Amino acid sequence: MTKRMVFSPKLCDTRLFGETARRAEVFFENRFFSDFAKNEVFKEAEEVFKNMIDDEQPKFGIWQGEFWGKQILSAIEVYKYKNSEKLKELIENSAKKVISYAREDGYIGSYRDSKNVVLDKSVEGASNWNIWGRKYTLWGLVGVYEITGNQEILDAAEKFAVQLIDELHAENIEIRNTGTFSGMPSCSILKPMLLLYRHTNNKKFLDFSLHDIADNWEREDGAMPNLIKNSLSGKKVADWYPEPGLWAKAYEMMSCFEGIMELYLVTGEEKYFDAVKIFADNITEHEKNVLGSVAFNDMFADAKYAINTLSEPCDSIHYMRLCYELYILTDDIKYIHAFETCYFNAFMAGLYHDWASRAVRSAGRHMWTNQAGMKYQHCCLNNMARGILRYNELAVVQTEEFVTVNLFDEFFAKLAYDGGECEISISGGFFENKPVGICAKFNGNAKKLRVRIPHWCENFSISASGKRESGYFEIDTVGDIDFSVSFDMKPIVHEFDGIPCDGEWHLFRWASDYAKVCTVPHELFITEKKCTFTYGPLLLAKSKKCGNTEAEIFDTPAVCADTKIDLELVKKDGTYLAFDARFDADGKKFATTLCDFASCANDRLEDDRYFCIYF
Repeated sequence: MTKRMVFSPKLCDTRLFGETARRAEVFFENRFFSDFAKNEVFKEAEEVFKNMIDDEQPKFGIWQGEFWGKQILSAIEVYKYKNSEKLKELIENSAKKVISYAREDGYIGSYRDSKNVVLDKSVEGASNWNIWGRKYTLWGLVGVYEITGNQEILDAAEKFAVQLIDELHAENIEIRNTGTFSGMPSCSILKPMLLLYRHTNNKKFLDFSLHDIADNWEREDGAMPNLIKNSLSGKKVADWYPEPGLWAKAYEMMSCFEGIMELYLVTGEEKYFDAVKIFADNITEHEKNVLGSVAFNDMFADAKYAINTLSEPCDSIHYMRLCYELYILTDDIKYIHAFETCYFNAFMAGLYHDWASRAVRSAGRHMWTNQAGMKYQHCCLNNMARGILRYNELAVVQTEEFVTVNLFDEFFAKLAYDGGECEISISGGFFENKPVGICAKFNGNAKKLRVRIPHWCENFSISASGKRESGYFEIDTVGDIDFSVSFDMKPIVHEFDGIPCDGEWHLFRWASDYAKVCTVPHELFITEKKCTFTYGPLLLAKSKKCGNTEAEIFDTPAVCADTKIDLELVKKDGTYLAFDARFDADGKKFATTLCDFASCANDRLEDDRYFCIYF
């Protein structure tokens, strides 16, 4: 087996203090710690299993069943980060409430008919999310067991999973033929099934994962979606089958590949690792959108070639999860680069103080809504904390040889390892283009220290001796050290270099929202090539939050790669960064105000002409 990097998040206790922390703490309070969270948010998600309305219209099933699992998995991440016994108690009590709704045979669900798992394809617009919801419930229960050790909860999870497998077999239903989007939402239960296998050693779960799910992704007949075989072929996802905008659902597909990675970790079978790596590299090459995430809205449909962009936070979260998994197994720096760009742009743009976007746009305003008849839940909102705290796990990591500093917003980290421990402090104004202070203190055996050199940084300087090696700066000193790092944060113009593929489908998906509360004018949908600006890892935007007029936002003069831009940092409430910007575009001079994309429109806006990233 190929040698893999060994890294355990449990060995690193990190606390964030920068912009990420300031926004995260407000969100955490609203969603997890407040009386409102306990009495309304958690309660509403729990009562889904009592009310069971997802198949009241059997041919048009909805997805209330996903929300408790997502909310509880996020709560578990926040508990691990905050070490709050109060939150842990809430999590455990919530799980007990959910398993109290279990049927005698173990079924816990939001569909009254547990056998209603097959999509009625004769009905236009029909959907079925029965097993998708059960996937998140199972994962949530396993996660609660992992932090509480409550055997009653694990037993309920095991009985629940057995009921699903036995019912599918008894009804002669293949899981690939259930649900929507070629069975991908249903089959993404692969990861929690394998986590359950780890805790119970019940071979039934491994056999189901291998034979009922994974084997059906290596079919000789090519039946959709054939994820493993298609990935190993190297073809871009949008070319696997016709009309990717109708079937290539990004979030669910990435969730399946996360399960394939877990199957590799359980079995050691190299083809599973290869399939995940090739897939992740494939979507980075062909589906990377202008906001730093992948997919167009929520579909793998040649997003790289679409100049207009709509990006779902769930897609950002699962793209970052793939980058995380591949980084800790390969130590390949390109996955940290991709993670950073996605995190500070597409993902953070979707984080509001009390809510989250359903999708972030490149102009106009972002989508926001609730879903499936719920008041306080939607798919991305319930997942957001899991994305926030993935940063926490990658900021500083360790291998057998190195302690590695990867990210540079302010934080403190403590790592333990055989024979010693290390404390890392990051301070300074990273986003303000000021030197970043890094202090490392070791107790016991010391390790070597290395610092990632960001891919966007042409001029990197460090007040320590050492050498550049594979994208890192390896420091000569072994042991305690206090030094500073400076980055070149000059603004960079990016010209769109493809042939825009934006057509009728793209326009509909970009301008419209299924809830009809966050549509934007069709005339904001551009059809010619445009430019964007970045500053360090941050995408910049024009926004009414900065005081820009609509004329400034949408009618600025054309720029090109040779455009000169001078930025002066200014204060604008509610932004990470804002700048007075002066442009010289081939002798045509103009000025405007810019801010970071992540905070240019991060609220439940009613103004559909609020911002734009294009010049």
